[in-house]
Amino acid sequence: MRPKPDKPAEVQEQMACVPASRPLGMSLELYQAFLEDCPEPMQITDTSGVIRVVNRCYCEETGFSRQELVGHSVLEFGFYVDTQQRAQLFERLKAQGRVREFEVRLRTKRLGEFAALVSASLIVVAGETLVMSTVRNLSEMAAAQEALRKSEELLRSAFQASLDPITLSQTKGEFVEVNEAFCEQSGYSRAEVLGRTAKDIGLWMHISQREAFFEALAAQGSVRAFEADMIDRSGGARHCLLSARITIIGGVPMVLTVTKDITKLMEAEDALRKSEEFFRTMMHDGVDPVALAELNGTFVEVNDAFVALTGYSREEIIGKNATQLGLWTDMANRDELRDQVAAHGAAHNFALTARRKDGTLRHCLLSGRRMSIGGREMLYSSTKDITDQHQAAAALRASEQRFRFILNDVSQIAIQGYDENREVVFWNEASEHLYGYTEQEALGRKLEDLIIPDAMRQGVIEAVQNWITLGIHIPSGEMTLRHKDNGPVHVYSSHVLYTTGSGRKEMYCIDLNMSDIKRMQGELIEAKERAEAADKAKSEFLANMSHEIRTPLNGMLGMLQLMQMDSADKNQNSYADMAVSAGHRLLSLLTDVLDFSTMNAGQVRLRSEPFSLPRLLDSVAAIFHVPCKTKKLRMSFQVHPGVPETLLGDEARLRQILFNLVGNAVKFTSSGGVHVEAWARPSAKHGPGRVRLYFTVADTGIGIPDDKITHVFRRFTQSDGAFTREYEGAGLGLAIVKRIVALMQGGIAVESEVGVGTTMNLHVLLATAQPAAQAEHGAAGDAAAAGAARPLRLLLAEDDATSQLATRVLLRRMGHDVTIVETGRMAVEALQEGDFDGILMDIQMPEMDGVEATRLIRTLPALEHKAHIPIIALTAYAMNGDREKFLAAGMDGHVPKPVELAELQRALRQVAERRVRQG
Repeated sequence: MRPKPDKPAEVQEQMACVPASRPLGMSLELYQAFLEDCPEPMQITDTSGVIRVVNRCYCEETGFSRQELVGHSVLEFGFYVDTQQRAQLFERLKAQGRVREFEVRLRTKRLGEFAALVSASLIVVAGETLVMSTVRNLSEMAAAQEALRKSEELLRSAFQASLDPITLSQTKGEFVEVNEAFCEQSGYSRAEVLGRTAKDIGLWMHISQREAFFEALAAQGSVRAFEADMIDRSGGARHCLLSARITIIGGVPMVLTVTKDITKLMEAEDALRKSEEFFRTMMHDGVDPVALAELNGTFVEVNDAFVALTGYSREEIIGKNATQLGLWTDMANRDELRDQVAAHGAAHNFALTARRKDGTLRHCLLSGRRMSIGGREMLYSSTKDITDQHQAAAALRASEQRFRFILNDVSQIAIQGYDENREVVFWNEASEHLYGYTEQEALGRKLEDLIIPDAMRQGVIEAVQNWITLGIHIPSGEMTLRHKDNGPVHVYSSHVLYTTGSGRKEMYCIDLNMSDIKRMQGELIEAKERAEAADKAKSEFLANMSHEIRTPLNGMLGMLQLMQMDSADKNQNSYADMAVSAGHRLLSLLTDVLDFSTMNAGQVRLRSEPFSLPRLLDSVAAIFHVPCKTKKLRMSFQVHPGVPETLLGDEARLRQILFNLVGNAVKFTSSGGVHVEAWARPSAKHGPGRVRLYFTVADTGIGIPDDKITHVFRRFTQSDGAFTREYEGAGLGLAIVKRIVALMQGGIAVESEVGVGTTMNLHVLLATAQPAAQAEHGAAGDAAAAGAARPLRLLLAEDDATSQLATRVLLRRMGHDVTIVETGRMAVEALQEGDFDGILMDIQMPEMDGVEATRLIRTLPALEHKAHIPIIALTAYAMNGDREKFLAAGMDGHVPKPVELAELQRALRQVAERRVRQG
């Protein structure tokens, strides 16, 4: 097959690689046909050099015809300048079977002597070994390469010198070459883009534009002025025109693209458009009146705002000047404006008053200049209507005059004004009286030189400067300033920072004379101290009265209780019961009076300690057991499931509430019974761990009339207020109950029917103990119960003989061993000499009181091993706060006198619990 003419290099390569073997079907004629159109000189010789085949190019290059060459030796023609080179060529050919590009010097008739590269191969044709060779003229190759180099340099220089970005890329978009303009515009170096596409780099802002560009290029072979948005390396957008053509370079189709950046052109066009729109808008749609006039003042164009200002239509204005329209109210003012424009070419904020078509006047500021428009000298003017500001300024001046008149006429409030340098600009008459300086003396002088004491001077200066420059406000407050005679001036001073119409800042001080107020404050302080002293005296009196009444009452009730235990005589027991009941009523009345007094003084504080509701109800039941038995009344208590085993709250106050309510129920019930019921509900409103505890105390007593129900909670009030009333009482119990319930965030209500009975419903808010606290409380109760069964060794410190006897007998009947001392000192000495499980300590005793004795027991080195012995205050001090005071002094419990058996037993359980824990 004849090879294609455009691939001679491939044919030559195949020939050069043929080994010295017999190719199938190849003859010299076929070789002749195969080599004829090769673009380089080719020949086939035998091994001695006789020419057998030459191609057309060989004949042209040597200058001989085919007939002259075939059959003759190459040596006859003298082609080799140096025959030694030929011999070396054939030696290598003989050894290797082929030689590639062996450099020799040749000589031909047409070209003369020249350098060449000879490539040769051994071939076998019809059993004969022949030599096929080709020649390349190095001189022609060098000349062609030089021409190509110069052409490439020229093209590359033009390529690089272009101000527009030029790229050469493959048809798939990979860059083969880019010029410097491309690198500058894109922000990428040549090395960063070669081998990558514009899409890879992210030059296309819109992929749809890229797809449309390449579709047009593929369809047409070229594209001109294709608009596209490109992105440079910094993210900047560029609007470009792309022109591209597909061209063949080295047999490979390439895409040559030229880019023109028209971003600035587009921006300039956009700016021009906006400028035109701006001036058009300013001229026709501007807020301020605008006019264009000839140099003689004749209007040629005005906007709508100018028409609105003057009241004339555009048709009435165009072709006339301001004088003809009657706009000027002052011709001298007009001439002054003309002279200013003539001298300076412009005027700025020229003040004038214009007359409208309807005769009304407008105050204006006019700014104008001469300008060339289309080769014509014109006058451009813009007018600002300041009539409203002018009127506002006049009103402000009038307001300031009124303000100064009013402030100057205020006789009780001293007002001073200071400028930014703290110099007086205003000084009213009250300031003259307060500080002693007349207005003439004060104006222009500095604040710190007039009324500021030396110690405050620097601080005041800095405070004023910070307010004016930094905006740090000076707070109002009391201060002591200085009078003209250097005497102190007590004032309450407030401060205001005011900005004037001209932008200056002024500080105004408004001072109220505090002398009378200070005097009244002193009187109030004295009155308060007297009231506090009186309240203290009252509290001390109530405490002493409580103590002095409770002490003998304790002895009396104690002895009566002993009589109840010892006497077998029914009459004596009856008398003792009546006496005990009367004593309890007296104690209840004393407690109510003292509680009401402390509540009125706001001195009641609730405690929060764990307690058991069933035990609390048991103690209430124990108190009213005898009265109910005497009156043959049924008494029952019911605690519903769901009530926490351990609650946190003021157990004593809750017992006081129930004591009053159950006491009233027993008192006003002659037959039937009293029923107490309790249940609990979680209080989600007050958060986790909080419960609302509910009680009802129902009786079958006399009931309360409807018109009296609202009175039962009033102090010193009973439903039966006659002298013949059947039931005793001071009327304080329910008033106290209501206040305690309120303190516990609860409420109380009454349901009653005369002759049927009364039900008291109440609720209080309490906390629930944590599981650990419940376990501890339960364990303590179990331990106390276990310990209570064992006798205790008790030390009783009590100076009252009756109380000694009653308490000693009561304790011994409970199975305990009792040692009695009469003073606190004796209690300390007894503890040093002997061992006890606990101490019942009176507070008020001769020589040393119970508080001091407790302190010594807790701190004496000699009693270090007994310092933690339980100490229970057994005292007639039972006012609100007494218990807390004794606990803070180191005592472990508090039992008020007269001693209730339940209270005493509770205290002894504490002692037993301590003994069990300590082993």
